[in-house]
Amino acid sequence: MQALTPWPALVKRLRFLSSLKQDELAQQLGVDQATVSRWERGTYAPDIPVQKRLRDMLHRLEPIIGPAAVEAMSSSPRQSSEIAGFVQSTWYRFRGAGH
Repeated sequence: MQALTPWPALVKRLRFLSSLKQDELAQQLGVDQATVSRWERGTYAPDIPVQKRLRDMLHRLEPIIGPAAVEAMSSSPRQSSEIAGFVQSTWYRFRGAGH
């Protein structure tokens, strides 16, 4: 099944960058873990209020991953996929610097 939106990649990367488990992200967003799992599989997309909260969480990571990464991750699936390696390597460098 093809994803409905860029949400599967966005939610996974947001969880990774925030060091959150599915149930921890679910608790922060007021949903259950199964819902987060469905978003990550692309079977469902978050509703509009939750999308806003996810984007807010992503923007709080901007100092770590940079504005270009935030913009790419929150736009199209193709751009989101293309930026994945950059975001991951930036995060590992940040974590390696003792943050």
